[in-house]
Amino acid sequence: MTRGRASKAAAVLLAAAALVACSETTYRTYNDPKRTENPLLAREVVYWINPAIYSARPRCAVVLAPKDEPSPVAARLVGPALARYLGARLPRVIGPLERKRLERGRGIDLDGKSGRQRFAKATGCEAYLLWRVLIAEDSYFLVWSQRRLRIEAALYRLGDDRLFWQAVHTGRRSDGTLPLSPLSLPFAVFEATNFKADDDVLPSMIDDVVRRLIVTLPDLR
Repeated sequence: MTRGRASKAAAVLLAAAALVACSETTYRTYNDPKRTENPLLAREVVYWINPAIYSARPRCAVVLAPKDEPSPVAARLVGPALARYLGARLPRVIGPLERKRLERGRGIDLDGKSGRQRFAKATGCEAYLLWRVLIAEDSYFLVWSQRRLRIEAALYRLGDDRLFWQAVHTGRRSDGTLPLSPLSLPFAVFEATNFKADDDVLPSMIDDVVRRLIVTLPDLR
């Protein structure tokens, strides 16, 4: 590739990166023909709402353990984040710590339907929130680093497992650049390496993804 073509390619990559950084979050339903599974230049939240939620109006929801075991950090942070933002949509939310205490104290296993029904009678809670981490990627290419996190959450009725609401969203963060000269190479390496080593990136991503998910849930307070 000639030097001129390399410069043009670099400019295109930088422009694309700028578009990603400046893109706004879009919200689409699952049956929206415009939605994409992995949008390149847009942040997209895909959701579905059962109209029955407005008549049922659950007053309480319990945040269950994830369906699949996520990374240790995600396991520690996603559940509490979901409980925190869910509290802005429902009058009462039972978060992971309180749920574990109630499970142990009452000898209830929420993995099974009978256990969930017992929990509903014991606590007066009408709904439960299931969640899972679909993607947790940490990519590092010396001059560029990216983290990607995809979370899915769904709200069900405790009595009969009826689905009230579901949403999925992918969060992305990246840093680094395509070095245009030998002098810019150390700066690109520094930015990418510093991003990868930053322990605050994942908690911040989790908070952003969860907030965008829960905003699609109707306010039932």
